[in-house]
Amino acid sequence: MPGLNANNTTPLADIHVASIQMVSSLASSLQQNSSSTSYWCSSEAKKLFHLKGNDVSALDAVNNQIELLLQASSSPNGYFDVMDCGGRTIEEIIEEISDHQRWMVQQKVSILLLALTIAKKIWKS
Repeated sequence: MPGLNANNTTPLADIHVASIQMVSSLASSLQQNSSSTSYWCSSEAKKLFHLKGNDVSALDAVNNQIELLLQASSSPNGYFDVMDCGGRTIEEIIEEISDHQRWMVQQKVSILLLALTIAKKIWKS
C-alpha cells in the first residue's frame, strides 16, 4: 500500500482495547460449581471477569462486555467504540494503522465475544 510502512503505522501492541480483560485460559480448567449463581457471585469469577461500575456479579460484567463487543462488531469501524485512542481522533487512527492491524483488532473482538459467550454456557445463568 502506498504510504504505509513500518515507520508510519501504529504497532498493534500500542492499540489498547478499553475495559475488556481477556478471558484467561484458567476459565477452561475451572470446574463448574454445583450452583451456577454462586459461581457468578464468587470472588474468583469477579476477578476473572473484571467487574466495572454497576456490575453486581461476574455475570453482569460478562453480559456488559458481550453487549459492548456486539456493538464493536456491528460495523466496519465499530471496534473504535472499545479502543483507547490515546487522545487521537478516529480519523487519525484510521490513517495510522494498516489493514492488517485493523483486521487483527476485529479478530480480537470476535475471539473475546466467543470466549465470553462460551463462559456463559459453561456456567449457565
